[in-house]
Amino acid sequence: MSNINLIKLKFIIIFLLTIILFPINSNSEEILIKPDDIGNYCDKFSKDFLIKKINKVNSLEINFDDDRAWIKNSIQIITSGSENILRKFKKRFKANITVNFDENVQCNFRAKIRQHGDKLDHINYRDGIFRQSMDIELINGNIFGITQFKLINPESRNRKNELIFISFLEEMGLLAPRTFFTNAKVLDKETNYIFQEKIVKEFLEFNNYREGPLIEGDERFMFVHTKSKDSKKKYLTLTKLKNVKWSKKSLDNFYTSIDALSRLNYLYLSGVKEQTEKIKFANIELPDQKKDSINNIFEAIMFASHSTHGLHNHNRTFYFNPITYEFSPIYYDGLVKFYLGEFNAARVSQSAIDGSLNTIKLLNKVDNKKIQNKVNSSLPDITLKEITKIKKILIKNLEKISKIELEKNESDKIINRNFFNFNKEKYRDTNLVFFNNRNNVFYICDINIKKCIEKNNTEKTRKNIFLLPNVFVGFSNSNLNISFETENFTWSQNFLFNEKIKILANENIKVKIEDNKIIFNQTDYNGQVLFKDGNLENVTVIFNGDSQIKNNDFKKPITGCVTFYNLSISNLNFISNNANCEDALNIVKSKGNIKSIKINNSASDALDVDFSDLKINSITINEAKNDCVDFSYGNYSVNHVSSKNCGDKGISIGENSRYEINNYFSNYSKIGLASKDSSEGKIKNLNFGKQVKLCVALYRKKQEFLGSLLNYSSLNCPSKNNYVSNTSELNLIN
Repeated sequence: MSNINLIKLKFIIIFLLTIILFPINSNSEEILIKPDDIGNYCDKFSKDFLIKKINKVNSLEINFDDDRAWIKNSIQIITSGSENILRKFKKRFKANITVNFDENVQCNFRAKIRQHGDKLDHINYRDGIFRQSMDIELINGNIFGITQFKLINPESRNRKNELIFISFLEEMGLLAPRTFFTNAKVLDKETNYIFQEKIVKEFLEFNNYREGPLIEGDERFMFVHTKSKDSKKKYLTLTKLKNVKWSKKSLDNFYTSIDALSRLNYLYLSGVKEQTEKIKFANIELPDQKKDSINNIFEAIMFASHSTHGLHNHNRTFYFNPITYEFSPIYYDGLVKFYLGEFNAARVSQSAIDGSLNTIKLLNKVDNKKIQNKVNSSLPDITLKEITKIKKILIKNLEKISKIELEKNESDKIINRNFFNFNKEKYRDTNLVFFNNRNNVFYICDINIKKCIEKNNTEKTRKNIFLLPNVFVGFSNSNLNISFETENFTWSQNFLFNEKIKILANENIKVKIEDNKIIFNQTDYNGQVLFKDGNLENVTVIFNGDSQIKNNDFKKPITGCVTFYNLSISNLNFISNNANCEDALNIVKSKGNIKSIKINNSASDALDVDFSDLKINSITINEAKNDCVDFSYGNYSVNHVSSKNCGDKGISIGENSRYEINNYFSNYSKIGLASKDSSEGKIKNLNFGKQVKLCVALYRKKQEFLGSLLNYSSLNCPSKNNYVSNTSELNLIN
């Protein structure tokens, strides 16, 4: 062997021995740990939105990449000869949007834009200007957390009434899209528009709801060319899923979605006019509709404001809560009119009558001045006197509605396959889809269920059932006997604790109660517990999983082994061992104070808190395969946190949270503290062990948010690695 080869061999041996005996210092590894930061929001103004609290849009300017293509499409809509805007004219066009905010801040975003609306009132051409409603999806950036919105031609709606009514709905705690007026320059022509957010994931989260099925009336068969053969045919309006992408995330999401569709379709089918002699209300036990239910209150205020256009089946939109399995109505397009009306049994629903008096109570609590201030941000000429007058009109109309007497029609008729006695030749092309849960197959049938095709429950089939001309209806057996009752997720155990709190558990949980201690033992990885609605006071809750159970299914609508939902909490101790769920403990829409939380060995996240307002004395987490602590969408005050052996983050704080922590210690985690997505906080003492690779990370992860602000008094970071993006700020304070 030559001397050169011997030298090379010696060099390789020495190099390998050096790596084995003297590993590379962990600091080199730590520098490579970076969060999933999407970076810039609005160039040099990125931090101003957090620091200056910018909250007003003065104007917009839209410049299409191809003006001629947009104009050509608009002309084709007007000259199509149809009174409806056809689907083929709703393709998207790329554009730049310039947004002029307060404080002389200007941001530029990329967007995809299409024509919005079903009728020609959403587009006109006058004095050389197109005035048309637009559906806009931002490709990057957001406007106050909104990434999808509509610019609506004010002539298509009663512009002033729409804004005032939505302000009342928001103050009453009802769901309605954020709406304001703004000027927009389109094709170099400036005009006034209604800016209204779309009802999507960001809308739900802004209103403190976790994403779940959004169901709306199915208009896909309605708006055909008014001179076509189909225009003379009838159509069946049931419901459809708006957020199909959510249903695709997991099988549980899909089953929750078709459960929601089935429940609403039952109500829609019971109102089909030509079939009313065959079916009224049938074989499903509806939830107890109390007089203070959200739907009753919603219908009462809709009738009182003469917004019945928004109550038409095809205009209705609902949110189905995947945790509680309850529907919440969402306002959309009511064509609001404020005047004293006359009401009778033929014009008003029983739900509205039942909810009228409670709606009056809610309205009386509304601060008229607050409504005026909201409206004045877009319409400065609206006076307090005008708001007060409108409120009086609504209350007087509600008083009239409350005095109406209706005969409730109760029937034991059942919706079955004979109900679908539609003449196929008289209806627009429609396929009805049913799911046989027991055989795990779908039936895709013609509109009168004379011909059906059986399809296995595959990913491809699940995708296709939501595509035209298919309409998912409900459940059935192999004989096509139709049911609207879910056979999927159910709570097999249901009991009250101390007559104050409802506790639900499934069959994979064993429950033991000792004085003020509740012990849950998980017998299978599907075992879950839900505490719902009420006061949880002076109690210790213990959850014991089985360390031998392995669970890789972390995509359920209910993420916690234990979930606290809509609770008032006081003096609680919580202990969890060997949890086999996405979260050991998930706290949602709750408030109060917690004495201690201790979680050991969680298969994914340990503690996850959403949409809550909590004070917590002590949090101790030891070993979680993912994040040890997650806070989002809320206000949180914590005295002491200790997180060790975290697979990802020691604490993750995001989604517009406000927080204060006195003392925080973390070791053996990739990132000690991640504060992101419009969150702001203060931590007195930050202490990290040597095994924390990245101590503090401040950044922007999601499009709909900004960066993060953190003030701290002391920081001990042995790795000396911190990450602060150009959208965020880290400040040392005394």
